[in-house]
Amino acid sequence: MGNVLVGTQFVLADEACYRLAEVNLRSPDSKGFHRYQLLWVVRDGEMAEYAEDMGLSRNIKADPIIILGCVDETVGRMKLMADQIRYVSPFDKKELAACDYVKIE
Repeated sequence: MGNVLVGTQFVLADEACYRLAEVNLRSPDSKGFHRYQLLWVVRDGEMAEYAEDMGLSRNIKADPIIILGCVDETVGRMKLMADQIRYVSPFDKKELAACDYVKIE
């Protein structure tokens, strides 16, 4: 059985940050989907998860984001990175979706 991740109600900008993810999840009241920014911070030598509700997912037209941190990354820098890439896709989705195939007879 894996370790249980501790939740936290706050994060500090200068805390070490292991991972940031922005995903669409059902809200706790089950009244729709919201965009959540999830941060995994290292606090007192343990991993803790923080979730920030960014509002209705239909109001945020952006792909999910996952940013892996490293030893020197902080919450502040990871949040800044997410802000910078949220609406800028490095890939042409139409090009990625196109595929060449060979008909096998």
